[in-house]
Amino acid sequence: METNKTVEKIANMLDERGWTLYRLAMESGLSYSSINNLFKRNTEPTLPTLRSICKGLGVSMSEFFSDEPAPFRFECTTAEQKIITEYRLLNPKDKKLLTAYLSGLNKKLPPDQEN
Repeated sequence: METNKTVEKIANMLDERGWTLYRLAMESGLSYSSINNLFKRNTEPTLPTLRSICKGLGVSMSEFFSDEPAPFRFECTTAEQKIITEYRLLNPKDKKLLTAYLSGLNKKLPPDQEN
């Protein structure tokens, strides 16, 4: 029996993250048996189930069905969001200076300034 494309895509996304079916169940708010049955029976998930899976994986439905790789996402604190917002307002020269300064604080040179 050939694996359906949706289940195959979910499996690939789990592999990329190093997640188990149990982890997907926890992140998506679905029962483990529901997730496991999708894979065992090779069935197409319902729209609400797929929506929950996408939410658990941290991707939108459009990103899930896109052939482009999903962007990497991570949670930011309010302070981190403020830093990112301020960084985006800088001109390219100041962005480079700030990057060098941050690297100095971390006691390492940025890749373009290493020996």
